Parts: sequence; structure tokens; C-alpha cells
Amino acid sequence: MIEHCVMLFQATDVLSFRDGRPFNAGAAFTPSAQSVFPSPSTMFGAVTDILGGFPVAVRGPMLAMPNTHGEHESWLPIPVDVVPVPEKLGQPAQPNQQWTRLRWALDDIDQRPGVETETGIVAGPIDEGSTPPGMYMRTAAMNSYLAGAVPFIRDSSLKAITRQTQTGLARGHEGMLYEASMLRLDASQQIAVLVETNEPVPRGVVSGRLGGRGRPVNVDVANVDELALPKCGLGPDDDNVILSVTLVTPGLFRNGWIPPRPDGGTLIGAATGSPVAMSRMQSGRGRQRGSQSSLPEWRVDWAVPPGSTYVYRFSAPAHAQRFADKLHLRCLKPDYKPQRSQGFGLCLIGKAGQ
Repeated sequence: MIEHCVMLFQATDVLSFRDGRPFNAGAAFTPSAQSVFPSPSTMFGAVTDILGGFPVAVRGPMLAMPNTHGEHESWLPIPVDVVPVPEKLGQPAQPNQQWTRLRWALDDIDQRPGVETETGIVAGPIDEGSTPPGMYMRTAAMNSYLAGAVPFIRDSSLKAITRQTQTGLARGHEGMLYEASMLRLDASQQIAVLVETNEPVPRGVVSGRLGGRGRPVNVDVANVDELALPKCGLGPDDDNVILSVTLVTPGLFRNGWIPPRPDGGTLIGAATGSPVAMSRMQSGRGRQRGSQSSLPEWRVDWAVPPGSTYVYRFSAPAHAQRFADKLHLRCLKPDYKPQRSQGFGLCLIGKAGQ
């Protein structure tokens, strides 16, 4: 019997998570390294260590924080089509930044520039704006976004993780220094993953390790309903045929930036951020021809970043409803089979903004 739980990782020190690009401390071409939010595969490994065996599936990671109701609330990457309102010339800056949602103008999508694919034109929003990187939006604001509205965002609805810079002496390079940024979670911030497993699940707070050099963390193992998660923006009685899909975690797809085509659906719009480098070991068939090495080789894949948003048009409301029921808070199918259970491509389903 598969057991479901949520694991909340609380750091006791700074954390280091590098992306898939090589880092040579002290070398001129890599003078610094930036830590990123942990990858799904990093969290999968941490969960495996806690369980003492492989889980069936891990979905996440997400940022989590306690709310005023005494429960934990998920915080998700800001969708790429949610941007700050530009300041008007001659007006002073506002103390509370206003935000808006870019318009897709779906009725005119065939008349706008876009990327031609085998199923038609994939266009972006018609407005302009840039979403600040590394920001997370609380569940309440995300629910508004998924319902198709311009989310109401206060300063308290957005959070960022603090970075701490450290300088060290490079090994093997006499007199050379390197600089690296670490992530420092405050006392209220945790990293959450949803876990499905056949292994016995410990309850309460247990010890674990996470990130570069296995930094110690405290892990609170709780029931899934103790973490507030975004709701699907499509209600059971809605007859929408146009839906948005927003990535919570990096997506790895066979066709690069294009996710798998759903039954009865066509991709008509996309807004993606800069690609994220993800590394994995490969052996056997995955190696280059002629390689005689028995050691595993590393491969770097370019993933679609969290916050990226896709818009699909379905041929019938029933197809849209089936897609939403199947995939909200689930993972889009990645290219590499082991990553199907690690949490890559975790997504949220909602209505596209008009």
C-alpha cells in the first residue's frame, strides 16, 4: 500500500546547491558559483536517505512557511507572465509595488509573431515586462492566478531566499581564491516535498542531510493535508477549453522547451525563462560511441525553469477537465525515465488570463 506524506526540511546552516554546469574553484573562467534552489533529484536523494529505500515518487521541492492558521503554506515560483507594473515617468516610486498579469489575446494569436511548430503557432503574451528571479508567491495569491484573475499581491505575498557569500582558498591553485554564494533559510522557511512510498514512514522530526557536503537538516514528516497547496483553477462545472500550465519545478522534455502534447489539446502560447542546467550520470547506452571507460559519465541537460507558463486549447471541455484532473500538482512526463518519479515538471493547472 502506497503511503502519502509531506517532508519539510528545515536547514540548521547555510545550504549549497549548484546547477549542472562544472565549477572549477579558482579558475579564471569560473570565478564564482551561485547556489540555486535544490533540484528535484537532490530532494529525491534526501528522501531516499531518510526512508532507507527508494520512494515511489517525490513531487517538489517547494518553499513552505507557517501561516496565520497554524498550518504550513506552500510558496511557489512566480509565473513568468506575472510582472511588476512599470513606474510612470514623473511619478515617485510606490512603497508597495503593484503587479499585473500579461495578456495572451488568444483570439488574435494567429495574427501575432510566434514560433511555428508542427501543430501551429506558439505565441507569447502581447504585453511586456520581466518577472524578478528567485521570488516565491504564497498559495492564496497563486489560487487567484489559477482562477484566471490578476493576482492580488501585497509585499507579504512575496518572499525571497537570502543569499550569503563565502570566499575560500582553491585547492590545487596556490594563492587563488574562489567566491560562492550559499542559501540561508530563515527560521520560518522550509523546503517541502510530497512523497509517495511503500517504505515505512517515520513521523515527527527526524535528522537528515541535504545539499553540498551533506549539510544537516531537521525534517518534519507530516500528513499531506498539513501543507496548504494551490487548488486547480478549473472547477468541475466549468466549460473552459483554454488552460494554463505553470511549472513549479524544472521541466525536462524530449522536444526541448515543448512539453508532451496532451490528448485533445494543442499548445498555442508559452512564456518561459532562461534554461536551467541539470546534470545526471549516464552509463551503458547513454555514453558516446567508442568510450572505453567503466566509470559513469555526466551529462548536462537544459531544463525549462520553474515559473514558465504554457497555454493549451482543447477540442472539448471534457478533454480540458480530464487533463486538469490528471495533472494538477502532478508531473509532466520528462525525457529521461528515472526522472519521472523525481519531481521534474511538477505543474499547476488553471485558466489562462485574457
